[in-house]
Formats: sequence, C-alpha cells, structure tokens
Amino acid sequence: MSHAPKNQTGQNGSKLEFAPEALRLVKHAAELQSRSISDFVIAAQEVAHRTIDEAQVIHLSVKDQHRFVELLLTRLPIRLP
Repeated sequence: MSHAPKNQTGQNGSKLEFAPEALRLVKHAAELQSRSISDFVIAAQEVAHRTIDEAQVIHLSVKDQHRFVELLLTRLPIRLP
C-alpha cells in the first residue's frame, strides 16, 4: 500500500494533499454528515478559526472585570530598581 499523499480538489480548484489514511478518515466523516469532502474541510476550517478566536479572548467573572477596571483606573507609583 502506498503512503504517498492523495490529492483532493476543492470546488474552487484548490488542492489539498492527504495521507491515504487521513483521506479515508475525512471521507468517512464527511459521508456520515452527508457532505462532500470539500464542504467537510471548509466546516473544519471554520471550527479552527473559531477555536483560535476563542483562545485569544480573556474571560473574566464580573468581580474580576470590576477589579481589572479598578486597576486600570488607579494610578500606582512606578518603582524603579
């Protein structure tokens, strides 16, 4: 069995290369959702973007939000060594 990547051409003509095992996995998952491989990969890309966006946001409790603002508004003297 060859382990060379297989090409998968998307609707816009772009190409992705998958290792054969990865292509089988993605193809099977796409079939389970009644999607084309291209649609499945596009949806995965959207999830990846959302995951990255969420990781870049700091979530604070209301109490911590108030404390954060309080610290921003309070001018503390800067101590230099």
